Amino acid sequence: MERGKGNYNGGDQRGSSSSRQAPREDQPIPTDQGGQKSSQPQMPMIQNPAPQQTPSPTTTCYKCGKLEHYAKDCTVKYKDAAYFEKKAALLRKKEKGVALLVEEENWVCEEESSDEDDHMVKGLCLMADFEGPEAVGPSTYQDIDASEVNHVWYFDSGAYTHMTGQRSFLFDYVERFEGYIKTADKTPKPMLGYGKITDGRYIIKDVRYVKGLGYNMFSSSQFCDNGYWVKQFLYGSDVNDEDNNVVLSTRRNGNLYSTVFRSIPQTYRQFEALSQPINAICLLSKASKEDSWLWHQRLCHQNFKDMNKLVSKCLVKGLPETRLSKDTLCLACEQGKMKRNSHPPRIDKNSKSPLDMIHMDLCGPMRVESLARKKYMLVLVDEFSRFTWLEFLRAKSDAADRIIAFIKRIQVLLGRRVKKLRGDNGTEFRNAKLQSFLEDVGISHNFSVVRTPEQNGVVEMKNRTLVEAARSMMAYSGVAQAFWAEAVSTACYTQNRTLIVKRTGKTAYEMVEQHNRDDLGKFEPKSDESIFIGYSHNSKTYRNLNLEQQVVSELEIR
Repeated sequence: MERGKGNYNGGDQRGSSSSRQAPREDQPIPTDQGGQKSSQPQMPMIQNPAPQQTPSPTTTCYKCGKLEHYAKDCTVKYKDAAYFEKKAALLRKKEKGVALLVEEENWVCEEESSDEDDHMVKGLCLMADFEGPEAVGPSTYQDIDASEVNHVWYFDSGAYTHMTGQRSFLFDYVERFEGYIKTADKTPKPMLGYGKITDGRYIIKDVRYVKGLGYNMFSSSQFCDNGYWVKQFLYGSDVNDEDNNVVLSTRRNGNLYSTVFRSIPQTYRQFEALSQPINAICLLSKASKEDSWLWHQRLCHQNFKDMNKLVSKCLVKGLPETRLSKDTLCLACEQGKMKRNSHPPRIDKNSKSPLDMIHMDLCGPMRVESLARKKYMLVLVDEFSRFTWLEFLRAKSDAADRIIAFIKRIQVLLGRRVKKLRGDNGTEFRNAKLQSFLEDVGISHNFSVVRTPEQNGVVEMKNRTLVEAARSMMAYSGVAQAFWAEAVSTACYTQNRTLIVKRTGKTAYEMVEQHNRDDLGKFEPKSDESIFIGYSHNSKTYRNLNLEQQVVSELEIR
């Protein structure tokens, strides 16, 4: 038989005697003498299947922990109690502390589970042992009796809802069966309804009542779902509302976060039925207030807002774990921290025409005497027009005489009568001589309250405006400080004729003098050089400093 020829059966070759054995992978492919591949049909390659692995006697299943089979071949359901017992035992060996874990029923089952099992098992609560001196939770791996439930609430990031075993904590209670909670002792506990709890300051809603549950639990995920902020720290955590107010503050004890939340029922029947717990709560609240005031004094009368920040962040050792409260005013704080309220602006205007009210104030003494040896400046402001007059004095005692002379002169010039005077409580205004004159002519004299310059704000603000303008002119010109009176007088003259009163839209000069422009008269030339330093109030001339004679004269200049 020639090479490459023979019988070929394309069917199953394992049972045929005429079939050719398939070549191995390392066997060369037959070729013709010319090196070309043979046209003989090739035999299909058949590989032997891999031998099935048989678990050894020491093989451990990662699912149930038993020997001689793998996890993929395990028939144990995830919901079996043995699985949870193994899981709890590993958890106790791994972590030496109190740990709370609440898981929803989302485990995968390889076998179909009955509706009864799905209804009975709503979640799992696991409590590990605690080893250490700071134990605050149960000391065994079993639920404590429901009668021992206190006001300690555990904070769990894995819990899907708030829950408690005390029906008396809840108000606005809605009775509704929602399933069961299965704990580590394999005892299902029913969830019979939900309600709200409060400590008198904040209300926490959607708290489930689990009959027979031996502890209280807050869920961080439910806080987040209800719009709160949960802040985690090294030694505790805070729950803040939308206004950043601290609703809860927890402390870390080992691996457990807990807080004291004294739930207070809000109906009279609940108060009456729980009279003894309520009395205990009142005593604890009173003790907490005493601690609050004690720490308020220790921290140098610090405000309670900052003190509660120290409590929430655990920054001071020894501070109470609960929120500090302020029930009454601190007399020492009121005496040491009292401040005045801002003085409201006066809306109504008493003056209806010029000279209805004159505001006056004495400014001085100045450190440097003026060229005329004056040290005081008497400022008088008309309330209606804001026109300002200045009187320069050598002594403070001259104020009464200058005020009397001013009143007589201004009444004659303007043809009006002064009705009221207002000043501070200085002796220059409150003296017998001035008071006697004002009573004779029928002028009212008003005084501002001691150490309350705001009540005399019209003339006080004018003082500031004049002094600032004079200071700026002197700084620009570089003249000596002895020219302060001339600078202030010039600033007063200019402001009377340039500043527009907002109420009338006119200048003060126009409102008082009843005409719109100044008539300065004729100007004659001068033969001597002089420097302009101000204006004269007695005549339509300028005040000039004669450089040759070194005197100030009131002459017409060009």
